[in-house]
Amino acid sequence: MSIRAKLILLTITSLFGVVCLPAIGLWQMGKVYEEANFCNVNSIPAIRFLTEATNSYMSYRLRVWEHINTKDEGELQRTVAEMGELKKHVYDSLDGYKSTIVDKEDQELLEDEMAAFGAIITMMDKVMELDRAGKDEEAIAMLLKNLDQLKEVAAKFKKHQDYNQTLAKQQSEEAAAAKQFATYEMLVISLIIGVISLVIGLVTSKTISSSISRLMGHILAVEKTKHLKAEPKVEGKDEIGQIGAAFNNFVLEIKKVIQEFAKGASILASASTELSASTVQISKTAEELRDNAESSAAAAQETSSNLQQMSEAVNRINIQIGEIQKAGNQATQLASTGTQAVHEARDSMTAITESSKKIVGITRVIEEIASQTNLLSLNAAIEAAKAGEFGKGFAVVAEEVRNLADRSTKAVAEIKQLIEKSEHDVHAGNQVVLRTSEALDQIITAVQTMAQGINQNARDIAEQDASTKEASLAVEDIAKTSEGNASAITQLAATSTQVSETANDLSRTAESLNDEVQKFRLDA
Repeated sequence: MSIRAKLILLTITSLFGVVCLPAIGLWQMGKVYEEANFCNVNSIPAIRFLTEATNSYMSYRLRVWEHINTKDEGELQRTVAEMGELKKHVYDSLDGYKSTIVDKEDQELLEDEMAAFGAIITMMDKVMELDRAGKDEEAIAMLLKNLDQLKEVAAKFKKHQDYNQTLAKQQSEEAAAAKQFATYEMLVISLIIGVISLVIGLVTSKTISSSISRLMGHILAVEKTKHLKAEPKVEGKDEIGQIGAAFNNFVLEIKKVIQEFAKGASILASASTELSASTVQISKTAEELRDNAESSAAAAQETSSNLQQMSEAVNRINIQIGEIQKAGNQATQLASTGTQAVHEARDSMTAITESSKKIVGITRVIEEIASQTNLLSLNAAIEAAKAGEFGKGFAVVAEEVRNLADRSTKAVAEIKQLIEKSEHDVHAGNQVVLRTSEALDQIITAVQTMAQGINQNARDIAEQDASTKEASLAVEDIAKTSEGNASAITQLAATSTQVSETANDLSRTAESLNDEVQKFRLDA
């Protein structure tokens, strides 16, 4: 097994322990919590429901005796209302208990309680009928006769409460047992995982340390003696064994490289002599190229200056056209805004006309109402005259109603005159708005035509400006290239001198390299 596999196994074992222990602990804690929390979520609510049902039942029995012994009608009604509330509370408590049922026996106890309480309610209703009929003695006799049955219901409630207390005690004991078992289980699992991790760790550590010690001894020997021979034998197919085999191959390859260095040193020495002679010819050629490059750079600089002046003139023209375009756009926008305002005014006048028509309709209705009111007031005056002395007050009211009808008729006539004048003014305003709208449309068309011509001129000038800039950039590139060539040629001359010096250094380096190669022992 490789070291990587051993380390992975050790890591997985440790990780399993780290993950498994908390998981088991949480699972066991969940079980303990469920057992311990049974009292909170089941036993306590169940006992509370049964206690409330018992208290309400006992209060109900007491109210029955109060009903028998009370003769005041108000007290009787209050007692009957309280009895109804108590009976409802008993049933509500027993219905609420249904959500806490845990087993079949619990269900049977609840059904038995509800059946017994139902029988008591039936018997109590008969007692109440006897009491309302004035048969108090018979009512009391029935209560005494069924006293055992009354006590039995209370006993059933008490038995059910004891059953829930027993369940709560059992759940508490089971929670304690689950806690103890969880503790033992986690201790055993921790011990097993710890032993496995320790064994894997010891075996892996021993394998790695022994193999590394043998390999390190050979590496130090090679460093000290400079004797290149493949010697270390590291057993095993793990990473350390692979490193030992790789080191043997590395030593063999180094031996070959040093042998090649020895051959290359002699070749390098002869090549450096030839390189030194070639650099002299390169220096002469570089001087001639530098003179030509400087002449080309001066001509390119002059052309670039002329193109720059032309580009600046085009830019000034372009700025002026931009201002004209801006003014044209503002004129178009203002005209559009005016057109929109004119349309809105026309719509408003149309709306006023429609509203006027509706008001005319309303005034007609008011005229009809005023006419009808006038007729009614006339009839009322006639009836008042017939009534004589008793109809005087009614006659005064009829006269006031007729006066109101007359004033309404006059007001309607005035409204009609105002509406007719308003319609005439609106019609005249509509004509003015229409002429204004047509004039604004003509202005917008003229401004747009002018803007199109300006835009076309701007595009032509922009194209000319772009062409000028491209030419200027090209000339600048030529100038820069010429200057760069001159600089490169100067650098070439300096480089040729450095190459000559480097050739001499290479010759000396070849001799030094040959001396270093001789230090290694290349025999097997």
